[in-house]
Amino acid sequence: MKKLFLLAAVAAMFLSSCTRTPQGWKGIKTHEFGSKKGEVEILGPGLYAVSWIGKFHIYLYPANVQLCSFDTVNNSRGEMIADNRLQFQAEGQTLTAAIGIEYEFNTDEEAMRSMYVYFKRSPREIERENMRKDIVSAFNKVTQDLTVEEVYSTKKDSVRLAVQEIMRAKYAQHGIIINEVTYLSPVDPPKIVMMPSTLRLPQRKRLKREKTRSLQRKPKHKRK
Repeated sequence: MKKLFLLAAVAAMFLSSCTRTPQGWKGIKTHEFGSKKGEVEILGPGLYAVSWIGKFHIYLYPANVQLCSFDTVNNSRGEMIADNRLQFQAEGQTLTAAIGIEYEFNTDEEAMRSMYVYFKRSPREIERENMRKDIVSAFNKVTQDLTVEEVYSTKKDSVRLAVQEIMRAKYAQHGIIINEVTYLSPVDPPKIVMMPSTLRLPQRKRLKREKTRSLQRKPKHKRK
């Protein structure tokens, strides 16, 4: 009975000190201490022992296609509780759009190693911190010489394609394949553009000037 209890305890200790790389995932094992400090190993699906004293860590990365979306978040009642859409500039004005990025990790061992050495982040951290910053920068680069109307209307798709190519080129160097950048919503122009033309700022200023000139030209009536 004692032997069975001892075997069960040993088995429990072994399993508690293991981590699993599931099917459809890749593991990256990084050594933190000792003679292997700084080394990065790529792990396929399986069960791997993890040192209790923290000599290394294992990070998991999906091997299938991922969709990163920067969009609004609604609760069960359809009420917006977070707005994660992207904002970028044209003619000094801010436009807003929900954007999706379809991507996948290059599962070649050298590509995975290069990816981890560059980012040193989990998949979700790469999305939130790197992809968000880089795609906003790409939009700003593409739209810097365009008008607001071109960005949200006449050249909307050419803007998307140009941003897609910038993201592909940047991330291909670091082990991530960008398949597609897509709009998940219309591009919302600045509020001033969405107003009726008679209420836009330049028109309002012009009307105010014309009214002032009209009053100045109007003859004053002499009091009796």
